[in-house]
Amino acid sequence: MWILGDFNLPDMNWLTGHHQTHALSKKLYLTFTENMINYNLEQMVKIPTFNNNILDFFLTNIPSQVHETKTLPGLDTSDHDIVFHEIKVKRGRIKPNSRQVKSYKKANWSDWSHQGI
Repeated sequence: MWILGDFNLPDMNWLTGHHQTHALSKKLYLTFTENMINYNLEQMVKIPTFNNNILDFFLTNIPSQVHETKTLPGLDTSDHDIVFHEIKVKRGRIKPNSRQVKSYKKANWSDWSHQGI
């Protein structure tokens, strides 16, 4: 599972996993933290994305897939940095098992008549 976006939770300390005690919306932070624990999510962005705050999140329940996370300068007038992720994923799809499909039109009916069926 991947959840990405600008969550604007500046009072969250991602090094400790707790919010600051003076957070204005303690219930919001507590609910957010509980949901992260319930869904086994880990925040992959560990560096500030806006001033000294980490506001842009990449939450995942498979952190081993995330090879690298870094920030790049924002575009044009954006006040947020761009968050870049390098992720290991398997490409392609599973090949279906082949199966034999017989065609009524292409049947060799003369073989059937010799077998007494």
